[in-house]
Amino acid sequence: MQRDQATEASVGCLPRAISIAAACIILSGALGLLVATEHAPPRLWFAAALTIAIAAALTFATRRLMFASAATLVLVAGILLVSRTKMSAMNMALHSYDAFFYLNAPTLWFLWESYPAYLVSAAAFVLCAALVLAVCWRFDRSECPRILAIAACVVMAAVAAWIETWPSGLAFEFTDARNANVSSYYLTWPATAEAITRGQPLEAAASTALPPFAPLSGCALPTAPPHILLIHQESLVQPSLFPQLDYDRVLDRFFLSDDGKLHPLRVETYGGVSWVTDFSLMAGISSRFFGSLRTFVQVFTTGKLTETLPQSLKNCGYRNMLFFPFDAHFLSHDKFYKSIGFDEVFDRRAQGITTIHERDRVYFENALFAIDRHLRASGAPFFVYVQTMTAHGPYSFKYLPGEDVAGGGPGTPSAMSEYLRRAAIVQRDGSSRVALGGVAPKPWRVEAAERELPRGAAAVAAGLLADARTTHDNAFKVQLVQRTLASVLAEAKG
Repeated sequence: MQRDQATEASVGCLPRAISIAAACIILSGALGLLVATEHAPPRLWFAAALTIAIAAALTFATRRLMFASAATLVLVAGILLVSRTKMSAMNMALHSYDAFFYLNAPTLWFLWESYPAYLVSAAAFVLCAALVLAVCWRFDRSECPRILAIAACVVMAAVAAWIETWPSGLAFEFTDARNANVSSYYLTWPATAEAITRGQPLEAAASTALPPFAPLSGCALPTAPPHILLIHQESLVQPSLFPQLDYDRVLDRFFLSDDGKLHPLRVETYGGVSWVTDFSLMAGISSRFFGSLRTFVQVFTTGKLTETLPQSLKNCGYRNMLFFPFDAHFLSHDKFYKSIGFDEVFDRRAQGITTIHERDRVYFENALFAIDRHLRASGAPFFVYVQTMTAHGPYSFKYLPGEDVAGGGPGTPSAMSEYLRRAAIVQRDGSSRVALGGVAPKPWRVEAAERELPRGAAAVAAGLLADARTTHDNAFKVQLVQRTLASVLAEAKG
């Protein structure tokens, strides 16, 4: 009888031993991912300690060590997958607040239109993870004592907190988290918790020794205040900053001002995450005040800003219009823009646009139509802000394949070559065109002459008429072209 009981006991312990052994192997896999991706020792130790604390917390909640280890592995693998995908697509590190910021219908629709493969991959990962966790839950017989689990959780959490205080310093890597995906993500948890519990990451001091700012009272304008047209061409950067690139140098002229020179502009970000610069320009506040939550500033500051650029212009009698390439509710930007003083926000639906990858000239045409309608109805000045998306990624497909524009030279990576193609399309849509009627059997246009527009009417006319052959009866048209072109350009510049 005693031998039978001993045999039964040993057989009963076997599933538990297998579950514990499997849990150790699975948790080792999670720690192995950290070793492979966290290259700085303090970050590795911090991430490892917090990962073990998470596994211990899940074990405390479920008493299933194998399930808790598998859930921890899924968490670490998911962080790595999503973080590296986001870094590849947006050059931005994964933030824990992303789950609250991006998981809404307009944003998911944007991701589906722009990055469908990413969403499909994410769905497949979630499905596989759910199946693995279901199996682990079904066969886990570890029955770990909760006292051991909570003790391990407290100890490892304390170790992680201690490592975070080291002089070497651990910080969220905003755009350079390729070798710190998990630790960087963990470091955002306190800011996200504060933002959720308080509703915002920043608040004004209750009192200050300094006097309050005086409110704006009136606006002194010149007799004829200028109209303002601001164009934000998403993801566009002059390729001349990278001399190693091989591309058509004609593209450089697009980035020159009217004086034919390239002038510097101080911005908070460039080449990506441009809504951060957009915020600082519109609000007059640096996004750096918001720490790791700086990419979510529009959400946190909606309805809380005064004396913004649009509000100040509105105070001066301006009509403010925004042409937006997304649905109005995308990332709640419509509420933000209206709260800072835009009278009208024309999203892509209001503009009759069916895709976010519409070319720039469509937005320009919509803006020009609205400007013409405004000028016919009112003498008030306008501020028109146009956002475009031609140069935005992904660059894995050929955008507008019918457009005959140059990309990168031989040996240029395909994604970079596609980016250069899109920049050339932006240049084509954003550059002025000149065509003459009545001087030839069909409208006369010379693209080389249009590149001389920054130099003035005389240079453009010389380019247009370089190959002209006149007769005694039509020689007068040369002077007519020169005078007409000078008048038209002068009127266009206002």
